[in-house]
Amino acid sequence: MLTMAIAPAIVAAIISGVSSLASTGIAARKSKQQADAARQAYNQETEAQRRKIENWYNIRSNQDYTRRADVQAALTKQRELINERYNQSRATNIVAGGSEAALAAEKEAANRAMGETIADIAAAGAANQDKIDQMYLGMDNGMSQNIANAGYQQNMQQAQQTAQAGSQASAAAVQMGGSLVDALKDKEWSDIFKKKN
Repeated sequence: MLTMAIAPAIVAAIISGVSSLASTGIAARKSKQQADAARQAYNQETEAQRRKIENWYNIRSNQDYTRRADVQAALTKQRELINERYNQSRATNIVAGGSEAALAAEKEAANRAMGETIADIAAAGAANQDKIDQMYLGMDNGMSQNIANAGYQQNMQQAQQTAQAGSQASAAAVQMGGSLVDALKDKEWSDIFKKKN
């Protein structure tokens, strides 16, 4: 026959074990919700960063290099120098009685110098575009690496939290089983399970 002291101990052990399992499940669900919310916030921030990088790249790669202020200043200075030299040559030609051929040669030299300046600017523009491309690739690769690292860290954290929740559930089950075993050690309680002859 079941003693009055044993029955409440068994009921208490079962209630304690079930409540411990329930609280472990609730904690695991809450932990997963927090991890999902953190992952979603990180993904939104990552997408915003990607848009910034894309915008930066699009602005700089579509920019006309020849329209930059420093390039325009260099072209203006070169034109001024060429015009000054040509005007000096023309004045010298008039005073000294030079030929039209000499003046034409000076004009050709001025055009060649301007062409070289433009070629140098084009080369600098190509080098600038290469630099922009390299910077973009570096930022994009860095961001991809950060995303991979963050994903790995989140997965590891989630695995640790899941393992911890499983461990807590196992501990609660063991505690509940231990309380039941202790209760079953009582002679009167264990007699209930014996076969009657």
